Amino acid sequence: MNKQQLQDVLSRLLSLCQECIKDGEVPVSCALVLEDGSVYFQKNEVEKENDPFAHAEQLLIRKVLKEKNTRYLKNATLIVSLEPCLMCMGALIKAGISRLIYLCEDEKAGSLSYYHTPVDHCLEVLSLHDERFDSLLSSFFQKIRREKEEK
Repeated sequence: MNKQQLQDVLSRLLSLCQECIKDGEVPVSCALVLEDGSVYFQKNEVEKENDPFAHAEQLLIRKVLKEKNTRYLKNATLIVSLEPCLMCMGALIKAGISRLIYLCEDEKAGSLSYYHTPVDHCLEVLSLHDERFDSLLSSFFQKIRREKEEK
């Protein structure tokens, strides 16, 4: 993936995060880039589906596995706006995804920055900090806290 393609993916992820906010979802989105260059996108649907397992990563991995009729996504790269939780990290590893790029750390529930999940032997990880996603998440949670205080 070249620099322009990465920028295009990040722009799309940002747009999906903004859609999440409009839908009352935590603004998390992800992209899965397969070895053949095809790219798939997904956003969170926890609130929409009333399902605590409907994280963007989970939904996307399942969708692509089903579409490709395979059990593993070798040589695939997952790009996600927020560091994956333990559940999603487990799904990444079980699906055989080779690379993870995340754009914001999750200091309260992140599988790497909080739980320090060891993945060195099975997953290449890159934290590619992007302030746009940090700002979206911060604003979203500040709004929720304000609304709770007003009640």
